[in-house]
Amino acid sequence: MIKLYSGSSIIKYIVGEDTSTATETFVCTEEPIEVRYFTSDHPNGVLITKNVDSTLSSDEWEWNGETSSVVLGAPNENHVVAIKGEVFLSEGNKIPVTGTEGDRSFVNTIKVSNESSTLKALDVLLTPTEFFLHDDIGTAWLQISLDNVTYDETVTISEILPSEYTTVYVKITVPDESEIMVFRNIGIDIMYVYEYDEEV
Repeated sequence: MIKLYSGSSIIKYIVGEDTSTATETFVCTEEPIEVRYFTSDHPNGVLITKNVDSTLSSDEWEWNGETSSVVLGAPNENHVVAIKGEVFLSEGNKIPVTGTEGDRSFVNTIKVSNESSTLKALDVLLTPTEFFLHDDIGTAWLQISLDNVTYDETVTISEILPSEYTTVYVKITVPDESEIMVFRNIGIDIMYVYEYDEEV
């Protein structure tokens, strides 16, 4: 599996989500570390408490390992997202919302790590994504670079060998006079192809 790191911490990524207002369960690709719901008033998400006993309250969630599902204590009328990882892409970085474009920009150096010890990753495509669609926060704020000089909307890494990583740079540029300084609803989506490395 390919994972993104900021320093030694895994950048958070979506493992499942539910936009229905009538369901209490939704399937995930992995067991999440947290579950949040997002609204236009809460674009950074509101943390839902994980149940730690045998009684699931209406404002809690729990993991069903048999069905690989998040179970909510009650249907949530908002956009619910299950998240894995340790830090958000812009964790702790309060970006100024006034001044020059340089003042309103932050570059995060991240590692694109191939966690497999036997498979090499090919055509690794990195694309800005949103945990939650919000009018005031968008993927257009993100650009990605392999050299910290030329930035683009997407970046493709041709190959990452087993247990190796590639460094990339993600620039967040906030529009002038924005009202929001901490951004937790934007991240990086990853697509890639795995094949066995004959040299391993």
